[in-house]
Amino acid sequence: MATLNVVSSMFHLNASKTQWRNNKRIADRSRLSRFENPILIKMEVEYGA
Repeated sequence: MATLNVVSSMFHLNASKTQWRNNKRIADRSRLSRFENPILIKMEVEYGA
């Protein structure tokens, strides 16, 4: 069961990083600076991406 938890949390972290990249791509496309997009900064702080 412990192994399943590790795999699950790794998957969750990878999903979060993917979401962060998608958010960043959207922000780049709309020409927002990182300072104008608190969600990106929050994701960057939480996941160190």
